[in-house]
Amino acid sequence: MGQNFEIEDYKITHLDSFEKPVIETFTSLSDDVYTDLSQIKIFPVVFPTIKRNPFTLNERLYPVDFGYQRSISQRINIMIPEGYKVMSIPKETGVKLPDNGGSYIYKVQHKGNQVKIFTRFQIAKNVFTSEEYFY
Repeated sequence: MGQNFEIEDYKITHLDSFEKPVIETFTSLSDDVYTDLSQIKIFPVVFPTIKRNPFTLNERLYPVDFGYQRSISQRINIMIPEGYKVMSIPKETGVKLPDNGGSYIYKVQHKGNQVKIFTRFQIAKNVFTSEEYFY
């Protein structure tokens, strides 16, 4: 799917609940024409990604303070239309900081006419010491 798309049938649930996760559901529409293509590549990332590492110092003498812990999870379900088939899916990956400081998980499953993607980015500490900066 191209970079430019419209959102239709947007619905948000559990916005007023602290116990349940906020769920956003929508259909994305694109002006890209796929009928003449033998293959389509889809890049289903909706929330912003970090394009470059913001921590570029070779050595850090003071702590990094994120201010608060955070966890951003995203589940994407893609329905594959009749007549199309999945040629390949991305490799699953995961990384974890020492001492449970944070993690990133990327999982992809293909079953039948669905591709399910799960990502979670988590910073589990407010402050990282200068010794932890390398990680």
